[in-house]
Amino acid sequence: MVMYACLNYRTEDLMNHTRRKLLLGGSTLSIAALAGCLRPGSLSDSEEQSAIPDPDADSATEPDDATTDQEDENEGEDEDADSGDTQRAIATREVVDFLDWSKNEYARSRSSYRSAINQVENLTLELIEATENGEEVSESEIDLLIETARQYETIGDDEFGEFYSSHLNYRGVINSFEDELRRNQRRGEVELLNESLSQFRRYYGNRRTREIIDSRYPIEPVVGGPIERFISDTDGPMQIFEVMYRDDSGTQTQMVHEDPESFRRYDDVRIRQSPFDHTSAETDLEYTNPFSSSDFRTSEAIIRIHREHDLGGDPIDLRAESVDSAIVYIQKYESATAAEMAYQELQGQLVSEGEDERWGSSWEKMLVPNGSDNVYAHLANDSEYVIAVDLSTTPWENRPQTVDSENWDSVVASTWIQTEE
Repeated sequence: MVMYACLNYRTEDLMNHTRRKLLLGGSTLSIAALAGCLRPGSLSDSEEQSAIPDPDADSATEPDDATTDQEDENEGEDEDADSGDTQRAIATREVVDFLDWSKNEYARSRSSYRSAINQVENLTLELIEATENGEEVSESEIDLLIETARQYETIGDDEFGEFYSSHLNYRGVINSFEDELRRNQRRGEVELLNESLSQFRRYYGNRRTREIIDSRYPIEPVVGGPIERFISDTDGPMQIFEVMYRDDSGTQTQMVHEDPESFRRYDDVRIRQSPFDHTSAETDLEYTNPFSSSDFRTSEAIIRIHREHDLGGDPIDLRAESVDSAIVYIQKYESATAAEMAYQELQGQLVSEGEDERWGSSWEKMLVPNGSDNVYAHLANDSEYVIAVDLSTTPWENRPQTVDSENWDSVVASTWIQTEE
C-alpha cells in the first residue's frame, strides 16, 4: 500500500470558519491514516459537462509510467526465469497470491479506497458550505483541495493494481477542474466557484458509492482482472470457479466467474447454491483429505472448476450432470524444501500408478485405496506447492466424456494448470 506524504498547510492561516479549520487541520496528517473513515450514503447523479473526462473511463497511463511498468514486468520475468520455477508453479503462485490477497487484504483495500474518495469529497463540501454562506475561499484552501485530490488520483492502482488494471480516471477529472477552480477563486466569483465545487464534489461522491466500487472491485463473485489468472482458454465454454481458501487465520469461500455480464450473485436465482455449501464441502473434503499434509503448510485451496455449456435463462445447478466439473487441490508450504518433504510423505502413503504427461507437464498418477471408493488423482510437487488435480472416485480409463464429447481432462485443460512446457 502506498504511504501518502503529509500535507503541511497551517490551517489557521487558511480558514476562519471553525468547521473548515477542524476538517482541513486534520488533513495535515498522513492521509493514509484516514483509511478507517466511514462511507456516507450515496448521492444522485446530475448533468455533467461533456468536455470533462468521464472518470468511469480507464485512466490513461503516461509514457514514463508505461516504461517503468514494462521494465518492472521484464524484471519479474527475469526473476521467474532465474528461480528455475516451472510455468505450472508460476501460474499456481499467481492464483494463490490472489486468493490470499482476496481473503486478507481486499476488505482493507476497499476501505482505504472509499476513505480516500471521502476525504476529497468532505474537503470539497466544506468549501461549498463557505461559498453558500457568501464567504470567500482562499488560494491556500484551493491548494489544499487540489493537493489532497492529487494524493489520491491513482488510489485505484495503488490499492488494486496488482490484480485489476481498469480504474476510474481521477487524474483527468482533477486536470479538468483545477484551472476553473483556481480562476473562480482568484476572481472572487463566489457563485461560480460554488458551481465548480459542487460539480467536482458530485464526481467524487457518485463514484465512491458501494454500487460503483462493487462494479469495479467486486467482493463476490470475483470477476474482471483476476479471472485471467484462472483460465487458459478464453474461447471455450464459460467457467465458474468455486473456491475454498484456508490459512491460519480462517477460511474464505467465494465464486470466481469468467463472464461478469451474464453472471448474477449466487444468492440470486442465477446459481442455486452458495460456494461450498455444507453438502458440497463435505464431499470435496472427503476427496482432498487423503492428499493433505499439514506440516509446515501455510495455506490450502480447494478449487472446483465448473464448465457450463448451455446457460439459457435457467438457474445453474453447479452439481448437475449438465455441468462438467473437476477439483484442484493446492497446498502451499513455507519453502520448496517443505513442499518436497510433504510430497514424499504422500508418495509413501498413496499408491502410484506411474508417471503421466498431461496438461503440458509431468504428473504422478495416485490412488487412495478404499475398496470400491478409491480416490484417483494426478499429483505433483512444484516449488512451494503440492498440487492434486481432477480428484475422483472414477478410474481414469472409465471416466465419461464431457457434455461436448471432449476427453475427461479437457475441463482442467482450460485452466492455469494447462502449460506449454
